[in-house]
Amino acid sequence: MTNTMQSKYSWMKGFISIVKNPHEFGMSAIEEPYKVLVAASLLETIASISIAYLHRLNPVLIRQNIAMMSPWMSKKQLVGSENGMPSVGELDFSQVLLSTLFTSFVGILAFGALLTLFHWLLGKQKKPLYEITALGAYASGCYALGTLINGFFQFLFSDLRFGIHAGIAIIPTDHPFFFAVLSRVNFLWIMSYIFASYAIVGNAYVEKVFGRYVSAIVISIIICWFSLFSSIGSYISR
Repeated sequence: MTNTMQSKYSWMKGFISIVKNPHEFGMSAIEEPYKVLVAASLLETIASISIAYLHRLNPVLIRQNIAMMSPWMSKKQLVGSENGMPSVGELDFSQVLLSTLFTSFVGILAFGALLTLFHWLLGKQKKPLYEITALGAYASGCYALGTLINGFFQFLFSDLRFGIHAGIAIIPTDHPFFFAVLSRVNFLWIMSYIFASYAIVGNAYVEKVFGRYVSAIVISIIICWFSLFSSIGSYISR
């Protein structure tokens, strides 16, 4: 009975194994890839919703969020926000859950597609997208932890600047664009990208040193993409 239970949930150990030794973990076969993708999406969703609820309890953070998001909001949206921003508790929970879950799942798939590209370039055996994406998704535990720690610090100090990110010296209301980009450089988020990159290199059966190059390129692409996305969003909302 015990052995059966351990075997049934053995795939969950990957969320710890990828942190301990990502390159070596990547060399092992991926069990239950679809379950991994669902679990990873749920982890990120739970972390995001928990912090959203926590932040809506703090009026200072609400005002800072509105001020910081003003460059990406239309005049109509901005006026509506100033008149009263609904808390997450006032919104339909199923809508919040589904939209956040969808966003997390799409983000994991996009990240997986990027990792798959590198895997196909480095490895001789081209494995399917869902399998490589599941391998990279194991790093979502680290990503979710980064979201929770970052959000808790912001709530504790009533300031969006505080956290484990590179935007700590930037005043978000004065420089919203730079803060939006630099706040993405969250220590644990970056570590999750590094863990996933090393795991992919291990799965491609190439030397561990390639993990440095892949992770550096992956991180650069993600930051550049987010910067571009933020710039386009700011321009469209004008």
